[in-house]
Amino acid sequence: MPTDNKHESRLRAARQRAFDYVSEQMERIDACPVCHGNDWAIPDSTYVLREVTADGYTENVFPLVLATCRSCGYVLLFNASMAGTVDDWHFDKDARDAVD
Repeated sequence: MPTDNKHESRLRAARQRAFDYVSEQMERIDACPVCHGNDWAIPDSTYVLREVTADGYTENVFPLVLATCRSCGYVLLFNASMAGTVDDWHFDKDARDAVD
């Protein structure tokens, strides 16, 4: 089955925007607030944080890009919308998958 080159190209571009945005933000951080290390892993993926109320999961999701301290595992979260990684995506109501 042939791959969807347009889809792959958009995904690569979104991943690069996520990496670039987090890298730029990390230039402003002197060190990890927990261990004071300065070795960060920046994945090129977008994640979602899902809202939960007393009644259970809601339809609200918050897209995130992140950076993880390689020394202690502390995770910094950044708004993926501000990073420009979700402009071409929407999330299904169950927040399980990003879909075209």
